[in-house]
Amino acid sequence: MKKTFTRVNSVAVFLFAVSIYMTAAAEQVGQKAPELELNNLQNQMVKLSSHRGKVVYLDFWASWCGPCRKSFPWMNAMKKQYEKDGLEIISVNLDKKREDLDKFLKKIPADFIVLPDPAGDSAKRFELKGMPSAIIIDRTGNIVSAHIGFKDGDETLREAKIKAALAAK
Repeated sequence: MKKTFTRVNSVAVFLFAVSIYMTAAAEQVGQKAPELELNNLQNQMVKLSSHRGKVVYLDFWASWCGPCRKSFPWMNAMKKQYEKDGLEIISVNLDKKREDLDKFLKKIPADFIVLPDPAGDSAKRFELKGMPSAIIIDRTGNIVSAHIGFKDGDETLREAKIKAALAAK
């Protein structure tokens, strides 16, 4: 009886968490993306708004995040495949220490823009609910999709959303 009660509670907590996430993502979709201004790894300022006219896949991650390790090869492949069509991939690292970011990138390189944000201000601005979080922004700067986590099977759905955003000119 106790195991059943615990399982029921676990399922209820999970469904509640999913409903909160879905609500937060739904609230963001259709809205203008908040501005983002951070220095890249070469200490040059990057502004999200300067990428208007492109579809932006904005990814928030940290070195301690297991699913982030899976997402990097996929993001590298998406950049290579769709960059000519107007896709820009920007990742925001939320590690407190730069050496954690550097160690991660030595193991799993990024062929896209990486912006360190040790203070986590951008995560607050985008009201993130978990890691990794990805937001697809259309050519006009509006959020068209928001995702949390990265697991097997997510690649197909996310690529379809990227292709749809690229097709909408």
